[in-house]
Amino acid sequence: MELRVLRYFLAVAQQRNITKAARELLVSQPTLSKQLADLESELSVKLFIRGHRQITLTDEGEYLQARAKEIIQLADQTATNIQKEQFVTGTLSIGAGESIGMQRIMEVLSEIIQDYPDVKIRLVSGNADEMETALKHGTIDFAVLMAHRSLDSYHHLQLPETDRWGLAMQKDNPLAQKNAIKPADLIGLPLLVSEQALDEHRFQDWWGNVGNNLRLVQNENNRSGLFCYPKS
Repeated sequence: MELRVLRYFLAVAQQRNITKAARELLVSQPTLSKQLADLESELSVKLFIRGHRQITLTDEGEYLQARAKEIIQLADQTATNIQKEQFVTGTLSIGAGESIGMQRIMEVLSEIIQDYPDVKIRLVSGNADEMETALKHGTIDFAVLMAHRSLDSYHHLQLPETDRWGLAMQKDNPLAQKNAIKPADLIGLPLLVSEQALDEHRFQDWWGNVGNNLRLVQNENNRSGLFCYPKS
């Protein structure tokens, strides 16, 4: 697969229309159509379902779109880093969720930018699984993980900050008057809980047997791990 063809594919996937994509890419429609057909032939899969007014990605097309974005991004970043004349330059990509520990990271990044103004910082938000995947694929350089997982495959440092779980609610909710929330206070309430936190049993020790009586209406792929419930 050539990078040029992957760029063509991403343009078509975004526009959902070959004519519009060809206009954006400044190539003829027949040329673009042939490149896409050759790509499908090379991969031996069907990437598009061609409709009257627009095209739809197949499952294979959706997968290639996600991977192609990573490939193009990595290629562009590599080219930028190599082409710069100054020694300390390029893009530093850091992935993390919302955490108090990022305050320390931002202070370090501020010093880097001041000392090396040609360095660009790229922050990527995501949960621990997404960040570890990006780290393995090389689309980020560092990751700040807020999860209990093995780090034996990485050089790592333990940040001293500790994240605290909280409960989000309306100001006039009776629970807002409490200084602390107990598991029993949540019985019967429709709860939205971080999917990652549930998978890792983060609350198991806290809510104990009360957890069987809690009403979990939805698991959220939540970046910050916010533990909350909506208005009834």
